[in-house]
Amino acid sequence: SMQAGDLLFGFGEQIFEDCFVSEDFSGKVIFISRKFSQESIVGLYHLWPFLLHLYRCPVIHLSESERENIRRLFNDLLRRLGEQDNRYLPNTIIEMMRIFYFDICNILSHRSDTEDVEVHSRLYSIFDRFIRLLSAHFKQERNVSWYSDQMCLSPKYLSEVVKEISGRSASGWIAAMVITELKTLLRNTDYSIKEVAQMMNF
Repeated sequence: SMQAGDLLFGFGEQIFEDCFVSEDFSGKVIFISRKFSQESIVGLYHLWPFLLHLYRCPVIHLSESERENIRRLFNDLLRRLGEQDNRYLPNTIIEMMRIFYFDICNILSHRSDTEDVEVHSRLYSIFDRFIRLLSAHFKQERNVSWYSDQMCLSPKYLSEVVKEISGRSASGWIAAMVITELKTLLRNTDYSIKEVAQMMNF
Protein backbone atom coordinates (compact mmCIF):
# COMPACT_ATOMS: atom_id res chain seq x y z
CA SER A 1 0.00 0.00 0.00
CA MET A 2 1.06 3.58 -0.60
CA GLN A 3 1.41 6.33 1.96
CA ALA A 4 1.85 10.08 1.63
CA GLY A 5 5.16 10.90 -0.05
CA ASP A 6 5.70 7.43 -1.53
CA LEU A 7 7.02 6.85 -5.05
CA LEU A 8 5.33 4.33 -7.34
CA PHE A 9 7.12 2.87 -10.34
CA GLY A 10 5.09 1.36 -13.16
CA PHE A 11 6.74 -0.47 -16.02
CA GLY A 12 5.13 -0.95 -19.42
CA GLU A 13 4.66 -4.64 -18.75
CA GLN A 14 2.58 -4.07 -15.62
CA ILE A 15 -1.12 -3.43 -15.18
CA PHE A 16 -2.52 -2.03 -11.93
CA GLU A 17 -6.16 -2.84 -11.27
CA ASP A 18 -8.66 -3.17 -8.40
CA CYS A 19 -7.01 -0.23 -6.65
CA PHE A 20 -8.61 1.67 -3.77
CA VAL A 21 -7.98 5.42 -3.80
CA SER A 22 -8.71 7.54 -0.74
CA GLU A 23 -10.76 10.74 -1.11
CA ASP A 24 -7.78 12.96 -0.28
CA PHE A 25 -5.44 11.31 -2.78
CA SER A 26 -3.36 13.50 -5.07
CA GLY A 27 -0.18 12.85 -6.96
CA LYS A 28 2.08 13.81 -9.83
CA VAL A 29 2.77 11.47 -12.72
CA ILE A 30 5.36 11.22 -15.47
CA PHE A 31 4.54 8.96 -18.42
CA ILE A 32 7.54 7.83 -20.45
CA SER A 33 7.24 6.04 -23.78
CA ARG A 34 8.89 2.65 -24.16
CA LYS A 35 11.24 4.00 -26.83
CA PHE A 36 12.32 7.02 -24.80
CA SER A 37 12.78 4.90 -21.69
CA GLN A 38 15.02 2.54 -23.64
CA GLU A 39 17.13 5.40 -24.94
CA SER A 40 17.62 6.83 -21.47
CA ILE A 41 18.69 3.53 -19.92
CA VAL A 42 20.80 2.13 -22.76
CA GLY A 43 24.19 1.03 -21.46
CA LEU A 44 23.14 1.26 -17.81
CA TYR A 45 22.85 -2.50 -17.42
CA HIS A 46 24.43 -2.34 -13.96
CA LEU A 47 21.19 -0.75 -12.75
CA TRP A 48 19.11 -3.80 -13.69
CA PRO A 49 19.31 -5.45 -10.23
CA PHE A 50 17.54 -2.45 -8.75
CA LEU A 51 15.12 -1.98 -11.66
CA LEU A 52 14.09 -5.63 -11.33
CA HIS A 53 13.59 -5.05 -7.61
CA LEU A 54 11.28 -2.16 -8.53
CA TYR A 55 9.40 -4.43 -10.92
CA ARG A 56 8.65 -6.81 -8.03
CA CYS A 57 8.19 -4.08 -5.37
CA PRO A 58 7.03 -0.92 -7.22
CA VAL A 59 6.44 1.29 -4.16
CA ILE A 60 9.37 3.08 -2.50
CA HIS A 61 8.84 4.62 0.92
CA LEU A 62 10.94 7.78 0.80
CA SER A 63 12.50 9.72 3.65
CA GLU A 64 11.89 13.47 3.76
CA SER A 65 15.30 14.27 2.22
CA GLU A 66 14.83 11.64 -0.51
CA ARG A 67 11.38 12.99 -1.21
CA GLU A 68 12.74 16.51 -1.56
CA ASN A 69 15.45 15.41 -4.00
CA ILE A 70 12.90 13.57 -6.17
CA ARG A 71 10.53 16.54 -6.05
CA ARG A 72 13.29 18.91 -7.20
CA LEU A 73 14.20 16.66 -10.12
CA PHE A 74 10.55 16.25 -11.05
CA ASN A 75 9.98 20.00 -11.11
CA ASP A 76 13.16 20.54 -13.12
CA LEU A 77 11.94 17.97 -15.66
CA LEU A 78 8.64 19.82 -15.99
CA ARG A 79 10.47 23.13 -16.44
CA ARG A 80 12.72 21.67 -19.12
CA LEU A 81 9.80 20.08 -20.97
CA GLY A 82 8.26 23.53 -21.27
CA GLU A 83 11.26 24.97 -23.11
CA GLN A 84 10.31 25.83 -26.69
CA ASP A 85 13.64 26.94 -28.16
CA ASN A 86 15.98 24.19 -26.91
CA ARG A 87 17.18 22.25 -29.93
CA TYR A 88 18.88 19.73 -27.63
CA LEU A 89 15.83 19.13 -25.46
CA PRO A 90 15.47 15.37 -26.19
CA ASN A 91 19.13 14.81 -25.26
CA THR A 92 18.74 16.95 -22.16
CA ILE A 93 15.70 14.98 -20.99
CA ILE A 94 17.46 11.66 -21.61
CA GLU A 95 20.38 12.74 -19.44
CA MET A 96 18.01 14.00 -16.73
CA MET A 97 16.20 10.65 -16.79
CA ARG A 98 19.53 8.91 -16.36
CA ILE A 99 20.20 11.06 -13.28
CA PHE A 100 16.75 10.11 -12.04
CA TYR A 101 17.47 6.39 -12.48
CA PHE A 102 20.80 6.72 -10.69
CA ASP A 103 19.18 8.61 -7.82
CA ILE A 104 16.48 5.95 -7.43
CA CYS A 105 19.00 3.10 -7.58
CA ASN A 106 21.20 4.90 -5.06
CA ILE A 107 18.21 5.14 -2.72
CA LEU A 108 17.53 1.42 -3.18
CA SER A 109 21.18 0.52 -2.60
CA HIS A 110 20.81 1.75 0.98
CA ARG A 111 17.73 -0.39 1.67
CA SER A 112 18.27 -3.60 3.62
CA ASP A 113 16.10 -5.63 1.24
CA THR A 114 18.43 -4.93 -1.69
CA GLU A 115 21.79 -5.26 0.06
CA ASP A 116 22.22 -8.86 -1.13
CA VAL A 117 21.93 -7.91 -4.82
CA GLU A 118 24.97 -9.01 -6.81
CA VAL A 119 25.82 -7.40 -10.11
CA HIS A 120 27.18 -9.82 -12.71
CA SER A 121 27.91 -7.26 -15.40
CA ARG A 122 28.05 -9.61 -18.40
CA LEU A 123 24.81 -11.38 -17.51
CA TYR A 124 22.99 -8.12 -16.87
CA SER A 125 24.35 -6.79 -20.16
CA ILE A 126 22.82 -9.79 -21.96
CA PHE A 127 19.51 -9.31 -20.15
CA ASP A 128 19.55 -5.58 -20.94
CA ARG A 129 20.04 -6.26 -24.65
CA PHE A 130 17.32 -8.91 -24.66
CA ILE A 131 14.79 -6.55 -23.07
CA ARG A 132 15.63 -3.77 -25.53
CA LEU A 133 15.29 -6.15 -28.50
CA LEU A 134 12.05 -7.51 -27.10
CA SER A 135 10.58 -4.04 -26.58
CA ALA A 136 11.34 -3.16 -30.19
CA HIS A 137 10.21 -6.39 -31.87
CA PHE A 138 7.69 -8.23 -29.69
CA LYS A 139 4.81 -7.36 -32.04
CA GLN A 140 6.49 -9.28 -34.85
CA GLU A 141 8.89 -11.77 -33.22
CA ARG A 142 7.77 -14.17 -30.49
CA ASN A 143 10.31 -16.99 -30.68
CA VAL A 144 13.25 -17.10 -28.27
CA SER A 145 15.43 -18.39 -31.12
CA TRP A 146 14.96 -15.15 -33.09
CA TYR A 147 16.27 -13.08 -30.17
CA SER A 148 19.14 -15.48 -29.47
CA ASP A 149 20.14 -15.32 -33.16
CA GLN A 150 20.24 -11.52 -33.02
CA MET A 151 22.49 -11.75 -29.97
CA CYS A 152 24.69 -14.58 -31.37
CA LEU A 153 23.75 -16.82 -28.45
CA SER A 154 22.09 -20.21 -28.22
CA PRO A 155 18.40 -20.17 -27.23
CA LYS A 156 19.21 -22.34 -24.22
CA TYR A 157 21.93 -20.01 -22.93
CA LEU A 158 19.80 -16.90 -23.43
CA SER A 159 16.92 -18.52 -21.56
CA GLU A 160 19.22 -19.57 -18.72
CA VAL A 161 20.65 -16.04 -18.34
CA VAL A 162 17.24 -14.34 -18.46
CA LYS A 163 15.85 -16.81 -15.92
CA GLU A 164 18.83 -16.38 -13.58
CA ILE A 165 18.70 -12.59 -13.71
CA SER A 166 14.95 -11.98 -13.58
CA GLY A 167 13.39 -15.17 -12.26
CA ARG A 168 11.32 -15.39 -15.45
CA SER A 169 12.14 -17.28 -18.64
CA ALA A 170 12.77 -15.53 -21.96
CA SER A 171 9.55 -17.02 -23.36
CA GLY A 172 7.75 -15.79 -20.24
CA TRP A 173 8.95 -12.23 -20.88
CA ILE A 174 7.81 -12.46 -24.51
CA ALA A 175 4.36 -13.72 -23.53
CA ALA A 176 3.97 -11.11 -20.77
CA MET A 177 4.93 -8.25 -23.11
CA VAL A 178 2.45 -9.42 -25.75
CA ILE A 179 -0.41 -10.00 -23.30
CA THR A 180 0.08 -6.62 -21.65
CA GLU A 181 0.06 -4.84 -25.01
CA LEU A 182 -3.09 -6.69 -26.04
CA LYS A 183 -4.86 -5.74 -22.80
CA THR A 184 -3.78 -2.13 -23.15
CA LEU A 185 -4.98 -1.83 -26.74
CA LEU A 186 -8.32 -3.52 -26.02
CA ARG A 187 -9.05 -1.56 -22.84
CA ASN A 188 -7.76 1.88 -23.72
CA THR A 189 -8.33 2.31 -27.46
CA ASP A 190 -11.23 2.14 -29.91
CA TYR A 191 -9.57 -0.50 -32.07
CA SER A 192 -11.63 -3.58 -32.81
CA ILE A 193 -10.39 -7.07 -31.93
CA LYS A 194 -9.64 -7.63 -35.62
CA GLU A 195 -7.61 -4.41 -35.84
CA VAL A 196 -5.68 -5.26 -32.67
CA ALA A 197 -4.96 -8.74 -34.04
CA GLN A 198 -3.59 -7.21 -37.24
CA MET A 199 -1.48 -4.69 -35.32
CA MET A 200 -0.01 -7.50 -33.24
CA ASN A 201 0.52 -9.76 -36.26
CA PHE A 202 -1.86 -12.53 -35.19
